[in-house]
Amino acid sequence: MARYPSIHRNRRRSRRLIYIISALVIVAVVIIFGYRRNKGEVAAVPTDVAPENETKLPVLVVPEPALLEIALEPTAEPNPQAAELIAEAMVLVNAKPARIIEARDRLNEALPMPMSESQRAVVKKQLSDLADKWLFSRTVFPQDRLCGTYKVKPGEMLSTIGKRFKVPYEILMEINKI
Repeated sequence: MARYPSIHRNRRRSRRLIYIISALVIVAVVIIFGYRRNKGEVAAVPTDVAPENETKLPVLVVPEPALLEIALEPTAEPNPQAAELIAEAMVLVNAKPARIIEARDRLNEALPMPMSESQRAVVKKQLSDLADKWLFSRTVFPQDRLCGTYKVKPGEMLSTIGKRFKVPYEILMEINKI
């Protein structure tokens, strides 16, 4: 027996074609009307026509205050008290065994004091060098009250650990060499 193509199959194909074409027409119409509406908004140009019944208020001119000249030279003299704290910190760093945490505390005491720019630069450099030894290393010093150890449990994320201990997760990544 010969098989003849079903009439129903041809009707289904023609219906699908009609649905696809109508969907494309609807999308095209929406896009066209959307661009026409936006095109009208962009084409509108405001004009500077002053209404006749608008009153003009007098303009109040406020003189600018005289600015002080900025001194380029250091404003503070070398502070002997800061120099003493810096010297103590250097002795603590060079001691055997090095007392890094005590040196860090001395330099942190000196940092807010008024001092010359060269003294401030030395304090910042020494704090940066000490940070490599106590902050960005795996060694936790027993007298350090700012750093501690934490064992990460399976499934924990650095972002949640950082929020819990108020530390940015990027620093945790750098410390753990991740």
